[in-house]
Amino acid sequence: MAFSVAIREYDAPAFRESDPGAAEVARALADAIMARDGRLRVEHIGSSSVPGLGGKGYVDLLVLYPEGALDVAKDVLAALGFQNQRGRDPWPETRPMRVGQVEHAGRTYPVNAHVVAANAGEVAELLIFRDRLRADPALQRAYEAEKRRILARGVLDGVDYAEKKSTFVRRALAEHCMRLVALEPMTDDAVTAYLAAIAGPYAGARAAADHVSLDAAERFVRAQHAALLPDGPRTPGHRFFRIVSTASGETVGHVWVHVDTGAAQAFVYDITIDPAHRRRRFATSALTWVESIARDAGCATLALNVFADNPGAMALYHILGFQTVSRHLNKVIRDGG
Repeated sequence: MAFSVAIREYDAPAFRESDPGAAEVARALADAIMARDGRLRVEHIGSSSVPGLGGKGYVDLLVLYPEGALDVAKDVLAALGFQNQRGRDPWPETRPMRVGQVEHAGRTYPVNAHVVAANAGEVAELLIFRDRLRADPALQRAYEAEKRRILARGVLDGVDYAEKKSTFVRRALAEHCMRLVALEPMTDDAVTAYLAAIAGPYAGARAAADHVSLDAAERFVRAQHAALLPDGPRTPGHRFFRIVSTASGETVGHVWVHVDTGAAQAFVYDITIDPAHRRRRFATSALTWVESIARDAGCATLALNVFADNPGAMALYHILGFQTVSRHLNKVIRDGG
């Protein structure tokens, strides 16, 4: 299939029936991308990747790159004619999206190319949702009906459309993911050991982010823990859990959440998956359980913080429904500061 990627003409979201031509476009683009650099891998995702499922008619590609090859992926897409994303709330350049459109068999196919690190947590979530849709006709019908309802309510902005359908996506992922782990309360001694274990990595990240010495960051962490936990592990509202794999019974990580029933808010202070158990959707499953715990306690919101140099985590949190509500900006004004 011969093709060229043209400049995207933006239009309002509208429902379109399933079109087999989208898969042909996706295959041709994937072959072209991987032919330019064999380190890249491409997956067809989104509604157009599921036979028989209608949607907006977009061809969504997941362009996966190995560590250190982000710029390679950007350059390959630029060489093929893809453009930077426009409009409000674009993806950050650490996890960019490139756009274009392709003419094929008399039809125009808008294309979104999501450039994502191959080891990012969101990759598994996107592929799981796609594969669940492919395997479950009832889920397909429900998802299509939800998209029709959103569009019927007059949603014309692409970002609004994506946010509104994300509730359905999160629910489908939650049903799958919650089977992967159980949360078990930690003993006081285990909490003490856990807090000591996370203090070092957190201080290191804090020092790098704030451009301060490691000693200063360590003092900050000790003061923060003392202020947050005046009664130690038994400070009211703070809950500490082991994340346990339901398949093996192993402890695969830990999570610390504060549930403030008076303010109807919950906050995740830390979630850590042990290195040997990462990229297996345990963090997603654990956060889904935490959300359930917070909701059952009467909380209206669940919040967390993430460092800006962790685009994989930010993308995963976005998939799980977290939205950016504030940004902390830092400027170095003196060498060595």
